[in-house]
Amino acid sequence: MGAVLPGKAGAGSAVNDTTRELGGTLGVAVVGSVMASVYGTHVLRSLTSLGAPPAAAAAAQKSVVAGLTVAAHLPPALQGVAAQAARQAFVDGLSAGSLVAAAGTAVAAAAALAFLPARAKAPPLGGTRAPVRTRTDGQGRVASEELRLDPAAPPAGSMPRGRAAE
Repeated sequence: MGAVLPGKAGAGSAVNDTTRELGGTLGVAVVGSVMASVYGTHVLRSLTSLGAPPAAAAAAQKSVVAGLTVAAHLPPALQGVAAQAARQAFVDGLSAGSLVAAAGTAVAAAAALAFLPARAKAPPLGGTRAPVRTRTDGQGRVASEELRLDPAAPPAGSMPRGRAAE
């Protein structure tokens, strides 16, 4: 928000909120998709290599709970190994999702450093009208005062001394 002029703070805040909401939503979708994809592939490969029926291995791809449930229904000699395979597939998926999140964060930080200004640039003097603050005096009458970005600049609408009107 430091890069936004005070008069544009409302718009800047709205853009900031929208970007945050969109980024959070897309982040969850992308990281979750990567995690689910890696988990599903690893658990399917692991359970199939242990001799689990293909339908059971496919069912285990849905979630880690499904993987542990499938492992519990395998022959007793395979239950512990299959449960560990499901847990390891989950950790592998979580690791892959975390790496994607870290890479996205690094890219976003680099883009922010490269393209976002540190401070708002003041408009050129005389190029914009000075904002006016309106207030009432003690008797309910409206009084106003001009706020200037540069206190040394002449008030809006005034001409420098010594120049004739053109």
